[in-house]
Amino acid sequence: MVENTQSEINAVISRIAVKLVKNPATFPLISTIAQDLLNDWSSTSTIKKMFAFPVKKILPGQVKDAPPEKTSLAADIGRLVTLLALSSNEERVRHPEGKTADRGKGSLDFLVNTDFGEILEVIEKSESGVKPAIAAFNEVLWTYPTKFTSLVAMLVPLFRMGVKLVNEFLAPIIDKVGPDLLADIFMALFRDLDSAELAKLVDGVNELIRRMHTGNLLIGKGDRSKFDMSLDEVMHAWHSAQNRYLKKMMPVYLGEMRESIANASERSLRDKEDLFLAQIGSMGAATSSEIKVKNARLRLYESVDQDKLGTVMAENLKEFDTYEAAGLINGFLRVLNQIHDVQPGILGSLLTGVVDSVSADEVSRTAAWLVPDLVDAVKPLAPAVMPELIKGWNDLVGDEEALRVAGGAK
Repeated sequence: MVENTQSEINAVISRIAVKLVKNPATFPLISTIAQDLLNDWSSTSTIKKMFAFPVKKILPGQVKDAPPEKTSLAADIGRLVTLLALSSNEERVRHPEGKTADRGKGSLDFLVNTDFGEILEVIEKSESGVKPAIAAFNEVLWTYPTKFTSLVAMLVPLFRMGVKLVNEFLAPIIDKVGPDLLADIFMALFRDLDSAELAKLVDGVNELIRRMHTGNLLIGKGDRSKFDMSLDEVMHAWHSAQNRYLKKMMPVYLGEMRESIANASERSLRDKEDLFLAQIGSMGAATSSEIKVKNARLRLYESVDQDKLGTVMAENLKEFDTYEAAGLINGFLRVLNQIHDVQPGILGSLLTGVVDSVSADEVSRTAAWLVPDLVDAVKPLAPAVMPELIKGWNDLVGDEEALRVAGGAK
């Protein structure tokens, strides 16, 4: 069986090679390669030229009896790309719509003669061999630990090279291209984007998600989708494999790393006051831009048909699960009560510790100017707001049932 498979592989490769050689587009390439090989072989000897001459006569096309051109590989690749592009452009001029006669035939032949099931089986059976292969590689690699060190050490200079490459690429653009020309170039690229096709792509992805969601509901059980049930298995395996100590300590490590970054940045900016002032100098303009974004969204709410907007908002409120919202509040309160039952003074001690550490002098100084400023700021709105607040307060304290419940709670 193995010999028959190998024989068929050899036969297929042979047929592919023959088809390539016999192809009208490929055969001149083979002939040119042979001519160049003969020229290269015979260029240094008269006797070799005599032997090569009759062979060149057999080859089709014009025989160039000349030494090979001294060009670099990079130059030949660049010229090849240019010529291929030129050939493609000329072919497109002759056939604007492409050659429709054979369109799709190659893809059809490939799909018909390819057994993707066998390919899938190869991939699945190879999975078990990945881990032993990596283990064998690691065993060989760590026989020479210095090689691993050298490999890792390459990453830093490679990164530096990449940064220098980008900087060198940007330098002439920054120095020689004016703002108007640069903006015009990018706007031209932006205008050429096919936004309609991009929208179709987004809709296509959304449709795939919708179909997968619908399918998960159809093949699920009861009120649980298949995705929900599968996630149980995935999450169970995920959390079962995690290390408890690392799960506990990683937030601590990451927090300390962020702390180190913040401290290093603070120490560095302390010596660069102008840079820090420039950094905070744009906060007002940036905040104004964020407010303008929200105002633009609100203007859209104001401009739509108000009756339709009211209908849509009513539908949204109907879909809002008030029971779950109340459950969230109840759950939070239950957790607080459970913590208090186990450690009655823990939250009070925490708050007391924070309050005791707050400077009373600083609070007094802040209140001395903040409260009057706030009162002055909201005073123009007081005639519009205070009557309703007072009315609401009177309604609340005048409710005998509410007062009775409050008194019973005490």
